[in-house]
Amino acid sequence: MKNLTSSTVTNYTPPVGIIGKGIEIRGSLSGEEALTVEGKITGEIYLSNHLTIEESAEIKANIEVEELTAHGTMEGKIQCSQIAKISSTAII
Repeated sequence: MKNLTSSTVTNYTPPVGIIGKGIEIRGSLSGEEALTVEGKITGEIYLSNHLTIEESAEIKANIEVEELTAHGTMEGKIQCSQIAKISSTAII
């Protein structure tokens, strides 16, 4: 078993789910982990964590998240409870 040191714990990065460029989801998506989207989502997204929309992403959904970073195309109602970062490449 690996011994955890204080430096190991401070360098911990929570897991991130990824929806790749070739993936298209229709329906309701919810979860507690961070999520990065490179593909297409149509429907609803509910996350109690961070959502990253990459440049290649196309989102047509109502979104409720804690934190948002947007680089891609988004259409729908967006609610962010903490912080939203919108880059110059985003189309909202």
